Amino acid sequence: MLDACPALGPKRRAALLSHFGNIQKLRAASEQEIAAAPGFGKKRAAEIFAFLRTLGNAGVIPGELNLGKGS
Repeated sequence: MLDACPALGPKRRAALLSHFGNIQKLRAASEQEIAAAPGFGKKRAAEIFAFLRTLGNAGVIPGELNLGKGS
């Protein structure tokens, strides 16, 4: 669940998804690519990158993630 990431509130989550286009592209992004997104820096990018890797290690399928739409 992307909305479970402590480094992301609703606005930053929407900004990241808008920047990358979809969750698959965000999950494939490097820490540096996340940091280059408008409004994100190295520290927050590192937190998000680590969170996304944790999801990958847990076997979460990208289509099963709750993107927080409508909440």
